[in-house]
Amino acid sequence: MQKWNRALGGALLIAGTTIGAGMLALPIITAENGFYLTLSVFVIAWLFMFASALLILEANLWFPSRINLLSMTRLTLGKSGLGVALLLYLLLLYSVNAAYITGGASLLSTALNDWLPQHSIMAVLLTLVMAAIIFFGTRIVDYSNRLLMTTLIISYIVLLGAIAPHVDITHFTIGNTQGLADTWIIVVLSFAYQFVIPSIRGYVGKEMRYLGTAIFVGSLIPLLLYIFWTGAIVGSLPLEESHGLLALRESGEPVGGLGASIRYALGVAWVGNAVAIFSLCALVTSVLGVSWSMVGLLYDITQTRDYKPLKHLLFVVITLLPPLLFALFFQRGFEMALRYAGIFVAILLGLLPALMVWSGRYHKNYAKPIHFQLPGGKISLLAMVGFSVLLVVLEIMELYGWSS
Repeated sequence: MQKWNRALGGALLIAGTTIGAGMLALPIITAENGFYLTLSVFVIAWLFMFASALLILEANLWFPSRINLLSMTRLTLGKSGLGVALLLYLLLLYSVNAAYITGGASLLSTALNDWLPQHSIMAVLLTLVMAAIIFFGTRIVDYSNRLLMTTLIISYIVLLGAIAPHVDITHFTIGNTQGLADTWIIVVLSFAYQFVIPSIRGYVGKEMRYLGTAIFVGSLIPLLLYIFWTGAIVGSLPLEESHGLLALRESGEPVGGLGASIRYALGVAWVGNAVAIFSLCALVTSVLGVSWSMVGLLYDITQTRDYKPLKHLLFVVITLLPPLLFALFFQRGFEMALRYAGIFVAILLGLLPALMVWSGRYHKNYAKPIHFQLPGGKISLLAMVGFSVLLVVLEIMELYGWSS
């Protein structure tokens, strides 16, 4: 019974890691595709990231418990692989934080338009609050995150209950497949949780039935929540009107404008406020989690073992200053930052795990008959590599306008 309780705890940890501010963009980014086509994108992206998680788990089981992803990369792909992984990890954390601080500033400046509308001021204030929470340590981060997550869950349930009666199933169209290419990368990013797999293994144990259940259930929860959330938004908002989903995307401030669009469409003022609360909690919890991971990574890189206030403050500044500068200079860069983060995720969590397992299985002989292996042998690994490369190529073509 205790092992199943740990499996449940591991599943909730995976779900909590996955669900974040990225889901705010999903209904807007995928709107042009239509709901039914979006469902297929969600499922394929979930399967791809589920396979990625199993590859990381397979490699992790070759080594003693508590080994982290970067150490696994070094042991399987050498120092050059470690260097690439470390660079991608830093770029990913920076780009994600840049997107979330930009989105948070947009949300606050829209909500507080009558008092303090300036996006730049909101970005600075939000960053200072995050810096203070992170500086004062794990306990403050933990308590803040619990409060925010509780508020997020309550507001999510309230929102779905309020929006559901207004859903119009005629909005659930087949959609336009021409816009499909530029949705993949952000959907894949929204299923990123693989960093915690080593910790899940250390907590749950090494038995595959418990580990597999934790990963499957933990990743399935976000998939269902994303489907319900996207269905509620797409079903209640028009596609092409002035307050529609396409107008939201073209505005460059989808997070800030979402609450106003829902309030206008439903004619219920408090629903817009609930969307703002839900969105802010999603953004802030994501910033806290990413920033805390970044500070921990800086401690590892510099091999700092003792807490020193000035050095800790320096790590906090290094973590938050570049994303803040992005938010100040690219005030409508929420989607752009997410897209770059998606590229880094496709390489770091799609391509590298396949290469790690290929090296460990077929060159370094880490794999033993007793170890778990992702089914499909070399074919499944090549498929992961191919799909990862395809995601990166499609997104680069979209970012630089080459697809047109």
